[in-house]
Amino acid sequence: MEVALLFVKGYGNLEILELLKIKKTTVSTYKNRIFEKLEVDNLAELIKIFQLYHDETT
Repeated sequence: MEVALLFVKGYGNLEILELLKIKKTTVSTYKNRIFEKLEVDNLAELIKIFQLYHDETT
């Protein structure tokens, strides 16, 4: 969830790996798993899902 939120906030792979102190391959793996589980193909779709969720909880 933390990685997904960072992507939504506009962080890139390199920024995420430095911030969380994880490997580049780990960030890529997490991104792929997030996309697969949420059934999205790109970052824009991921952002849209998070916006919808945020709107429902406020």
